[in-house]
Amino acid sequence: MAASNIREINIEENNDRASGMARRAEREQAEKHRARDRVTALRGQMQNGDDQVQNDNVEESKTIPRKCKIAILAVLMIAFVGGAVAIFGTIGSPSSSAAAAAAVTTDAPVSVIPTEAPTPLPSLTPTVASTLEVIYPKPSPQACAQVAAGQPVLGQRSLATRSFNVELDVSLAAETDIDTMVDALQIQTQDILIPSLVGCNERRGLRAIVLRQSTTQRRRYAIANAEATVVHDPSQTCVPTGSGPCYRVVTTLNVFIKNATESEQVLNNLIVGVYDVEALSVDLGIGALIDSISFEDILLAQQEPTNSPTRAPVSSPTVSPISAPTLPPAVSTLPQTPGPALTPT
Repeated sequence: MAASNIREINIEENNDRASGMARRAEREQAEKHRARDRVTALRGQMQNGDDQVQNDNVEESKTIPRKCKIAILAVLMIAFVGGAVAIFGTIGSPSSSAAAAAAVTTDAPVSVIPTEAPTPLPSLTPTVASTLEVIYPKPSPQACAQVAAGQPVLGQRSLATRSFNVELDVSLAAETDIDTMVDALQIQTQDILIPSLVGCNERRGLRAIVLRQSTTQRRRYAIANAEATVVHDPSQTCVPTGSGPCYRVVTTLNVFIKNATESEQVLNNLIVGVYDVEALSVDLGIGALIDSISFEDILLAQQEPTNSPTRAPVSSPTVSPISAPTLPPAVSTLPQTPGPALTPT
């Protein structure tokens, strides 16, 4: 009895499914006929419109251009083809329909696709302009304190030295004598200019002049320390730039360089970068003593001769020591005192 009921239920379900498919097919067929009729009617209207335009010679501005008609026709054809594809796509076998329904109603787990892991490398190369590599290390805070105090830095005794004469023209202010100005310039040179020359503080003048040349920029810290001696040179002529008396002042800089083969041009650029600035008196803090101060020239100072000349190097080194070196005498060369003579008995 149960098997008979199951068969009847299956027959009824099959009949219902067949009836539904038949009705769907009839609707789809009717829809295709209606779409075909609409396209045919539209074509007829377009054809009648073309004939009417040719017969009545209507103004071109009131007619539909031929290109527009072709475009409209193409759009309608595309819509028709798309509708037909959609209609035929919905028609399938009962098994495929049941499978689709089962796929919709079944609560299947959804697989999640993880995104790609980030790569360890950056995506883009940074566009920041790279600076030139500095050859010499920047002075440490301890070294800068020693330089400002006029003390030698670590390893200074083993460094090579060069001497330069920096010539300045100074116009004094009223009630200022030359000795007072020279003493003040000596102190401020040691406290301000030499630390700037070494690289302990970056002054605007030094950046403006020195950093124009990449060679000097890479050798910015070539000078480890310097000693300054400021004197008034009455034998030279001063070009006055102020209302007060003008004097030629020469500062002798004895610089200690980190590389004995460093070029003179680089050292010149570093020194000029400290002195050849517009507001040198302001940087030095002696504006109350002078009317103006201007950089004139820099010269390589002559080395003072020593009392005992150094021995000139030979053109080629000694190949080997002599084979038979001189030995000290085995017997004393002092005069011998004769002893008493022996008398026979």
